[in-house]
Amino acid sequence: MKTYATDNLPVILQNFIADYSKVYRSALIFAVNQRLLRFSDKSKLNTLIQQTFKINKRQAGAVIADADGKIDSASNCRANHVKHLEGKLKSALVWLRKAEKSLKDSRKHYSGKWHNKKQSTNLKLFCYLDTRQTSWQSKRFTIHHKKRYITHLERQITTLKAAPIRVTISTQAECFFLGSKGETCGNQVFQFDGLTVKVRVPECLESKYGKTLECAVSPFPYGQDKLEQALSTTGFTTNKKTGQQIPIRYGLAMTHRFYAKDLRGFWAVTVDLPAPKRVTRPRQYGCIGIDINPKSVGYAVVDHDGNLVAKGRLPFDISSKRRGQTLAIIADVCNSLVNLALCYEMPICFENLDFSVKKSQLRERGRKYARMLSNFAYSRFIEQLALQCGNAGIEVIRRNPAWSSFLALVKYLRMYGMSSDEAAAIVLARRAMNLSERLPRSITALLGVNPRKHVWSGINQLNKVLTGMSRHDFYSVSNWEFKVKPLIESARQIESKASRKAL
Repeated sequence: MKTYATDNLPVILQNFIADYSKVYRSALIFAVNQRLLRFSDKSKLNTLIQQTFKINKRQAGAVIADADGKIDSASNCRANHVKHLEGKLKSALVWLRKAEKSLKDSRKHYSGKWHNKKQSTNLKLFCYLDTRQTSWQSKRFTIHHKKRYITHLERQITTLKAAPIRVTISTQAECFFLGSKGETCGNQVFQFDGLTVKVRVPECLESKYGKTLECAVSPFPYGQDKLEQALSTTGFTTNKKTGQQIPIRYGLAMTHRFYAKDLRGFWAVTVDLPAPKRVTRPRQYGCIGIDINPKSVGYAVVDHDGNLVAKGRLPFDISSKRRGQTLAIIADVCNSLVNLALCYEMPICFENLDFSVKKSQLRERGRKYARMLSNFAYSRFIEQLALQCGNAGIEVIRRNPAWSSFLALVKYLRMYGMSSDEAAAIVLARRAMNLSERLPRSITALLGVNPRKHVWSGINQLNKVLTGMSRHDFYSVSNWEFKVKPLIESARQIESKASRKAL
């Protein structure tokens, strides 16, 4: 589905849209109110709108479709808002429980002879010089306000769940003409053949504009070739009076929407174009994996055997950038990836991430983390990449990112001498090709991994053993056996001591 817009409209068409939008807005308000009152029969509602506002059946159908879309959008926005607030509430409750526990443990720690105690506490006892408050007083003050914040969230969630759905309708000149397949030019009431427009005027405006309105229009600044492709002649119809064969354009629905923006009127045409021909080979012959980070995008090209062919990093620093600059950087990176995929004729694989949960926890994570995650336009990047790949006929693959970074550190970081994001891109590309993700045999032998379990079980076991290692340590390891063996032996000694004490 593609949408093309222009603001170069004839004067007569602008006047018609200005007059028809008033009738359309009244009919839209009426349809929204009736649908919110559970008026489920569309045919009866269509007839009622025709009789009330003096418009034809197709125009009334467009009003009902627009009303249903606005109601569904409002319902989805309400559900997403409630879900986001519930995530904030959950994060605040977790923080409150940990803060109260740390305050309680700190009081218990300093109640006795704490000088002789070997273990320390997370909440140290000290005094702020600027406010002359102790750390305990500051913690209690923060806990008090966190409880007030939690109460406010609970009331807001309860109110939103009980409140009825409200739909906002713009007061500007807007109208909608719904397209349909099998009709001339993909629309019955608003027919556009690429150069001229023919509009069926509703009954309420026939005295001013007549039954039909025809006018010439200028070509679209972009997408005119796509519209002409959609308007190609695909059949003929017979005139009942003369018996003459008349070419008819049909097969692709064409929907028209008029709206106002920045004190200008726009005309947008939406058409379902056929999918472009696939230019990439099947994923079994190779794949391109990408790993997206806040500062760069790492990519790796993998052949049919799962071996590295090419790698690289693209700059992706969009922090402290304006909206236009951010969109320009995203477009440049996506163009580079599309050109790479066209060069190798391989599909692109990326990780399927969802930051909605993390964004609901920004209040408890700190300013630096909140700023970094807010500037990280992941969804916009994936949307742009999928759009450009779809236009170019490139297959895009989404994969679960579980353990991709850890596998990159353990297996491919030192093997190929690459950065962590490039190594993670290799993992994603191999995962898209359904290749093996097994650990090296020297590690699995020392860990005692059960071969009947899933491969991620052994990865999880190794992750517990290597807890505390920095990322730079994985570059300097010459042999995994010498690095993992002492860690495993020490972990087994601790487990044996714990089992003896339990006995």
